[in-house]
Amino acid sequence: MDNWTKKEIEEFDSEINPETILSHQEKVNDEGSSFVFDLSQEDPEFVKDSRISFLFSQMDVLRKKINWWTANATHYGGWFGESILKKCILPLEKEKARIEKEIEAYKNPATSISEEKITEDDIEEAKNVPMDSILEFNNAGFAICIFHSDSHPSMKWWKQYNVVKCFSCGKSADTIGVIRKMYGYSFIEAVEYLKRF
Repeated sequence: MDNWTKKEIEEFDSEINPETILSHQEKVNDEGSSFVFDLSQEDPEFVKDSRISFLFSQMDVLRKKINWWTANATHYGGWFGESILKKCILPLEKEKARIEKEIEAYKNPATSISEEKITEDDIEEAKNVPMDSILEFNNAGFAICIFHSDSHPSMKWWKQYNVVKCFSCGKSADTIGVIRKMYGYSFIEAVEYLKRF
């Protein structure tokens, strides 16, 4: 903060709020770089502290949701309990893991930079994961669009190419793009996630 002028700090204070940070995260994630490392290495301590505080509050909300859904899955059991696990609990657990990773990156930026390497084969395998194992489609091959607020299925799955395209907003993606949009993962994280299928 020593190199910052009073005007720059005032501008920063007016811009920093959770909505601004999240919109910045979406912008950076769409560009293919990691929001965590961009912010944690360049910004002053008060921004990092604010982000960490926000992330901890998000963790509390996620824990409560996970506990609530787990209680319901246990209560109902059977196929319905399994459905709750797949559709509700697992995505929340993934988001919780992503937030924990981001918090760790803020606390130890030097040690958190990933040295993970992926190969062309890994990318090809990730792209070949069937889209219907990620999204739920109706009999006509349409799903609710993940790119905009959608009330009716408008996103078509093109099975021969294993991509989706929305006829409302015009956006399209392969499996890696879908996972990145759904969970806010980086490209490498999305490929690693898809290796599990």
